[in-house]
Amino acid sequence: MPGLGKTQLAMAYAERSRGNFEIGWWITASDRLWALAGLAELAQHLGVATEDHEHESAAQAVIATLERRRGWLLIFDDAADHSTLAGLIPNGPGQVVITSRNPAWGSVAVTNAVPALAERDAVKLLLAHSGDVDVPAATRLATELNGLPLAIAQAGTYCRFRAVTLAEYHERFLDGVARLMVEGDVSPYPAPVTVTVGLAVEQVRRKSVAAVQLLRMLAFLGPEAVPRDLSTCLPAALPSELAAASGDPLVLDSLVEILVGTSLVSLDRPGFIRTHGLVQGIIRATVSQSTRSPVKRLAHMAGSIRDRSGHWTEKRWVDSVGALLAHAFPEDPGDLRLWHRCVTLSPHVDSYINHATRTDSDPQILDAASNKLAAYLHDRGEYAAARTHFERCLAIRQRTLGTQHEDLFGPTYQLAQIAYRLGQFVNSELLFRQVAESTANVLGPEHPETLKAESQLSFVLTELGNLDQAKSIADRVHSIQLETLGPDHPDTLRTVQSLDAALSELTSDREEIIARFTYQVDRLRQRFGATHFHTARAAHNLYRAQAEAGHYAEAKSGLKEIISTMREVYGFRHPFLLYALHNLARAYWLEGVELERARLTFERTLVTREQVIGPDHPKTLTTRHYLARVLVALGERGAAETHLRLVADARALTLGHDNPHTLLTLDDIRRLTLSGTTSRHGMDAVRRFRPDLASSAEGTPEPLA
Repeated sequence: MPGLGKTQLAMAYAERSRGNFEIGWWITASDRLWALAGLAELAQHLGVATEDHEHESAAQAVIATLERRRGWLLIFDDAADHSTLAGLIPNGPGQVVITSRNPAWGSVAVTNAVPALAERDAVKLLLAHSGDVDVPAATRLATELNGLPLAIAQAGTYCRFRAVTLAEYHERFLDGVARLMVEGDVSPYPAPVTVTVGLAVEQVRRKSVAAVQLLRMLAFLGPEAVPRDLSTCLPAALPSELAAASGDPLVLDSLVEILVGTSLVSLDRPGFIRTHGLVQGIIRATVSQSTRSPVKRLAHMAGSIRDRSGHWTEKRWVDSVGALLAHAFPEDPGDLRLWHRCVTLSPHVDSYINHATRTDSDPQILDAASNKLAAYLHDRGEYAAARTHFERCLAIRQRTLGTQHEDLFGPTYQLAQIAYRLGQFVNSELLFRQVAESTANVLGPEHPETLKAESQLSFVLTELGNLDQAKSIADRVHSIQLETLGPDHPDTLRTVQSLDAALSELTSDREEIIARFTYQVDRLRQRFGATHFHTARAAHNLYRAQAEAGHYAEAKSGLKEIISTMREVYGFRHPFLLYALHNLARAYWLEGVELERARLTFERTLVTREQVIGPDHPKTLTTRHYLARVLVALGERGAAETHLRLVADARALTLGHDNPHTLLTLDDIRRLTLSGTTSRHGMDAVRRFRPDLASSAEGTPEPLA
């Protein structure tokens, strides 16, 4: 791409190789006429042609001469493509170096892509050019400049000769990329970055207005790889020329080829392209509302009377890209077959959101894109990031719709979900009750949104140990949903999970629970498919119940299959995978055969859960509690007691002194003190363990089997 230093590398090679050649000649090859003129000049220098010769004949004369001689180097600089030099490359015993922004030279020459500078080299060059010694500031600026040597040279000389620190330059850069990139002495470079990129854009414009529009669209995405067919997802949001081109695969192919041919866009893995971050900033400046003269000149250079988007403001481009992304982003991030699409598009949605916030763009488009990204982040286990986006959605809707509108229920519901995932059960309960009451008042007590909120409230109440209330709510919601939505509706299936969660804590009949979970998994497989996140979660609950019932082989096999299947998508740090690892370790512990393996798996899960969801998260504390139980079985009572006391203190603080989980921990401490054992609960903390029983210190401790 422009500014990476192709010409400088060729110059350095020529200088270092000077002693190896008798003849060396530099030829500007930006078009064929310049290349012919350069060869004709060499022909005069060698005495094989005169000034009167036509350039074509003089060029052929010098080519014939070089093919008979040794020890020569020709450098064709800035060649557009191989057709520019067709018939002009000698085949003799010499060397030819070609610099070009076009990567398509495979049939003519050995190609070497010129990469951006590594961070270490970029920082070193910045410090050398600027005279500054602030390494952290140089590192931050080098990151923003994406290792582009021309931009680094400009930044350094700007700082040196204007008494500006690198930290100050970085602040100026963030405020106005295009203005800075037209400033500063860049000798020996031929032109500053803005002009260099502008000339490349002009080259594109002469070939295709739609290609310029595609470049502008890419400028408002992130610098990461972009699906090359993104513009086909919603052509109606794009300028007419680009929309028409996107409807024809062959025409779109040609647009990509034009942009790749100027290296304003580079090829990534098959089906993907990417744009350098600094180029994106300069292109965005060409469509901004700035009145600064360098930007206006560049905007004029990139414009065309045939370009119907020539009058588009930055805000309109942001809205266009936002609508495109909101349409392209999958509706259901829980479908693992679409996960790769979410992974690919999420950084671009994030980039769009930054631009939309800065330009005060259409709130409805911003809301739609933010919601989809937040739902994906939630499923990816990045709860804090998801909460930020849902809070933005809520704020947007409050600002545009008021504080009582029914469209506020959705973001509030999602924030309640995030609180639940973060282990903030009390806050989650309050939010779900708020949504349930609000939807009941506005939409009715049997409206699907009211029932969905109450169903999730049941989950939270189960975690808090309010089992009877959780079961009662889930029972009522389920009966209504069966009549109004049917048994296979996603909301109905989700409520069944709420009901089963409460029942599994209230009953000791594991076979009944296994039968219910098996039925649930079968329904979810039929509704969503075997690889959907909902199905995997229900299957996980089934295997957990199997371990509690003593079906250890089936439980361990099922949990291992889930871990193996899902880790490629989620990775081992995803909360769901950690949940599966915890329950695999729990199955080892319940079986009592592989206690050392149980210990190692619990320890690994504990460390990762502390890093991912925090040391005081209820799920982290559950893992620590079970690790203590394994340590007791292995005879390490001192270490076990330390873990149990940490759990008791944290649970009392986060869940309350009377919470069943807290009371169970205290009971295990009591048992350990009295007899060196812990309870043999094969089920989780609150099941069959009511506060009235847990608070009693009477009776003989149940030995560890």
